[in-house]
Amino acid sequence: MKMYHKISKTLLCCGQLIRMKWRKSKSLFLMDVMIGLFRESKLILNMVFPAVIIQLIMDSTKKDLVLLWILGSSLAMTIISIGIEILQRSLSNHSLRALNYLILKLNKKAMRINLSDFECGDNMEQFDKAYDGLWNSSDVDFVILSVIFSKLISFGVTAYIFSSVHWGVAIFVVATLLIEFILDIYLSERLHQKDQQQSELTHKRKYLSDTLFDYKTNKEVVLNGAVDFFINKFRTVFTMEMEMEKGKKADIFKNDRICACIEFFRICIVYVIAVLRYMGGYLPLANFTLFSSAVKQMTYAIWQILQGFSSLLRASEYFDDYIQYMNLDETDCQSGSQHIDHPIFHIEFKNVSYQYPNQSDYAVQNLSFVISEGETVALVGDNGAGKSTVIRLLMRLCHVTDGDILLNGKSIYTYDYEEYISCFAPVFQDFMLYSFTLRENIWFDKMPTDFESETLLTDIGLSQKIHSLPKGLDTPYTKRFYTDGVEFSGGEEQKLAIARAYAKCSPVMFLDEPTSALDPLTECAFYELIHSLRGGKITLFISHRLSTTRFSDKILVLNQGRLVEEGTHEKLMRQQGFYYRIFKMQTQYYQ
Repeated sequence: MKMYHKISKTLLCCGQLIRMKWRKSKSLFLMDVMIGLFRESKLILNMVFPAVIIQLIMDSTKKDLVLLWILGSSLAMTIISIGIEILQRSLSNHSLRALNYLILKLNKKAMRINLSDFECGDNMEQFDKAYDGLWNSSDVDFVILSVIFSKLISFGVTAYIFSSVHWGVAIFVVATLLIEFILDIYLSERLHQKDQQQSELTHKRKYLSDTLFDYKTNKEVVLNGAVDFFINKFRTVFTMEMEMEKGKKADIFKNDRICACIEFFRICIVYVIAVLRYMGGYLPLANFTLFSSAVKQMTYAIWQILQGFSSLLRASEYFDDYIQYMNLDETDCQSGSQHIDHPIFHIEFKNVSYQYPNQSDYAVQNLSFVISEGETVALVGDNGAGKSTVIRLLMRLCHVTDGDILLNGKSIYTYDYEEYISCFAPVFQDFMLYSFTLRENIWFDKMPTDFESETLLTDIGLSQKIHSLPKGLDTPYTKRFYTDGVEFSGGEEQKLAIARAYAKCSPVMFLDEPTSALDPLTECAFYELIHSLRGGKITLFISHRLSTTRFSDKILVLNQGRLVEEGTHEKLMRQQGFYYRIFKMQTQYYQ
């Protein structure tokens, strides 16, 4: 029953993988079949060639055909070899293209699952397993069409040759190879279990390696004197990973020794039978030569067929990791099909609560507030007050636990996801700048006019800086790939990220700690700039520094995940509540 379940699962996984690759590259499968047929033709020709030569030499009436047979066979072998070489090159390209297509789908999936799931450590390990699963199952089409299918042809040819000796020989060869196949299945199960354990160690090793050798984190590691600490951590994980690898190799070596003994026993028995048949006069010399070659060919064919099935069983286990990851929930991305009526005039949080996975406390609880068209709103509070959670919920990076969020009076989950997120231009505190050109960092694949580019750079305050560079906007950012790449100061990087948000031309903008890298004078000028550029946009600030609040139409004050105060700066100062206290605490350091 267990074997039946394993076979049915293998057929299902292989069928699914083949369908996915078929949609990307149909010619791949034709090349699989052709290269298999060419290889088997070459092997069968090599097997038959000596026997035919001996037969022709021994027959005095056909000696003139020997040279013709040699020339014809040599020409055929050359043509087949050239065909195999051409097919292999083309097959490699098409196979890699199909694999990259599946990897792209995996990466797209990783970007679409819920943020709360993606940030989970188990999920990251599952992604590594899914990625490894693709690599370990990517040759399923080749195994089926180029190995198993073609080897079945060889098996049929050699089985016919074996009939001249005794059918029992073929049965004996198949029986011994089946024993090796069963041993290989059990080995595959053990190796897959160890691969699962090893992937967790690999995930940790990759993290430590990235931390040690990333140019952004390496500096901090060195300056903190933590190099030995990280190296020891890396060495410990690497040692455990190598011990796991040694265990796998030991299992393989043990299995190989048993199979080698079975193979020795099989060869001895087969050749003893063949010699006895030849000595008894039942097997001509040419047929004996053919039989000797057929023994190797049949053994190899059956072994390849069984190994192919074993490979498919193993591939299904690995591909199952990929399927499990691709089946993870992405409800926020999938739900909703309605279109958004522009302009956006109303955003409402209605008794919203959210609890992060594996957390006992709510990050935000019973939040209710309204943001109207054209408003500039400041979201303030201490660390852990729930400010960033509000943004995550509004951006549908997380799904509310209770309550609802409304956009223009409708739940945000009723809208088409892609259309919905296009309405928002976020600048997160941990924004990323990429190793592309400055132009690509701001506009990605959009092509703005020179006037639009110049206007945006002037408004943000980056025009003079970028014009001072030899390549201007086409200057690469960072030196990771180009020696003439540049790096900006923290404040300039922040301006670049904000320029990217404005270039998106979305009706709602989020700025999470947008001035953390700016000095007070530049900060004041920056807020004046944002205020003048908002142009009817809804602008939402998140900041610890309360200088943002003086430019805001409304202030939302959070404390321990709850909305404790709401109003303008002047109103909240008159109330002398929580906002008043934290504002006074900050301003006293400047007095």
